[in-house]
Amino acid sequence: MAQPHLVKVQELYDARAETYDDEDPSFHQTLSKDLIHLASPRWRQRVLVLCCGTGAEVLLAAACVGTEGQVVGVDVSTKSLDICRRKVEAKGLNEGQVRIVQGDVEDVELLKELEGGRGGFDAIICCSAFVLMSDMGTVLEKWKQVLKPATGVMVIDIITPSADPVGLILEATAEEMELKVFYHRLWATDAEAVAALFAQAGLAYKVTPTGTYGPTRTHQVDEWEQKWNSYQSVPLLGELVGLPPEKEEMAKAIFKRRWFETFGNEKLLSVAMNFWIVQARVPA
Repeated sequence: MAQPHLVKVQELYDARAETYDDEDPSFHQTLSKDLIHLASPRWRQRVLVLCCGTGAEVLLAAACVGTEGQVVGVDVSTKSLDICRRKVEAKGLNEGQVRIVQGDVEDVELLKELEGGRGGFDAIICCSAFVLMSDMGTVLEKWKQVLKPATGVMVIDIITPSADPVGLILEATAEEMELKVFYHRLWATDAEAVAALFAQAGLAYKVTPTGTYGPTRTHQVDEWEQKWNSYQSVPLLGELVGLPPEKEEMAKAIFKRRWFETFGNEKLLSVAMNFWIVQARVPA
């Protein structure tokens, strides 16, 4: 039976699949290209794209490894993978060049099967999804088992606090109420915290801050209730959604308090889409 967090992630991305490529396309495309650039896949190499979604990184990697390499994409979302497969077919790529698999990217036995006992993938790429993992330290331990030692590179982006302060406030609200949400970002307070996670997994790493993707936006201090209401149908909020009235009022009060604490004395809060991109290797 699928784990609850996996079901929620699938629900979210199945619902977004048809419109995902149109959601701020310049951001998605640029971030995908940046991860591919840092992974630097080359001719004849094998690349594993985790949480491959509608296929942006799959197609970019396939262009790099050529007809004698292979890209393997894994995702849980049925509808996203349908779109990914259509794109792959439109490019005339066969299964020897690109293999698309529906499954759990945290399932190490599946990943080992896909790796095929060939010494590890040359590159592993995970774009816009790492904070959705159920246990990020554990998942790094799993992923490094299918990465080629020394020469293989794992490239992962991690969203900074400034990129989605509302998501952080909601996560903190759930934590205070001892409720479960299906994303984990409170730990990523700064580049040092990100580095520590990879170090604990026994990986050599480099953390690179990105520039800002797209224009800077703002939240206004008096729109707290509007924001609370707008998030009440988001599957990733897990147990914070659909609360009984009494508990919802408690959660809403905590959210409001934390909202105003985040703003401090300011009337506006800037939102800048910045990330850390981590390049990690298994030491020889």
